[in-house]
Amino acid sequence: MGSRSIDNPAPPPGQGILGQRHWRAAGAACILAAGFMAYYAATSGLLRESVLHAVTLLTSRSPGDVAPVRSGIFQILYWLAFAVIILVSVYCAVLDMRYIRHQFASERREIFNRTLGDPAFRESLVNTPERNGRPSSPESPPSNR
Repeated sequence: MGSRSIDNPAPPPGQGILGQRHWRAAGAACILAAGFMAYYAATSGLLRESVLHAVTLLTSRSPGDVAPVRSGIFQILYWLAFAVIILVSVYCAVLDMRYIRHQFASERREIFNRTLGDPAFRESLVNTPERNGRPSSPESPPSNR
């Protein structure tokens, strides 16, 4: 197991469930599962039954007008599971966005430290002739008198 430091707070790629590849696969699997559930609901009549059952409950029609094949508890649990799977896939997408932003900021900080953060480079900037009031070339430009 790798150690964490202040300079590199992210774990190495592919380590456990924290790896980017793992949560992308989990997000894709959740999207596929939700798609399958929606397809099943549309082709099996579950979607029609759910809508008709909801309309029956919200209107003054008697429940005997529409006889659902599946119980109301099954429908509630089915759509609750569907919603949870959708939320997990959205969470995986947000997690991936945050990880990519973190990587970008980390790379930007590393590039800055390699270039402008280098003590030798900063020393050479401070000691430039223009900064000290001297011309950049040893010869002075011709004067117009």
